[in-house]
Amino acid sequence: MKCKQCGTKVSHDDFFCPECGTKLREYPEHYQSRGPPWNIILFLIVFAAIIIFAYINREQIVQIVKQILNIKL
Repeated sequence: MKCKQCGTKVSHDDFFCPECGTKLREYPEHYQSRGPPWNIILFLIVFAAIIIFAYINREQIVQIVKQILNIKL
């Protein structure tokens, strides 16, 4: 396969000519950007909120855990 612009031999897998940079073909849809991964961003925000809440209220959490562990069944 050759580049239409400069005639350089190119691989069938190339998207651009390595010599002149001409676009040879379109990216497949699964390579194209779909925007930010919102599920990962949301997970990180919730995880950070939990960590911050636990740090701010760590004394209360320790007391609650102690109370739970002292309960006899």
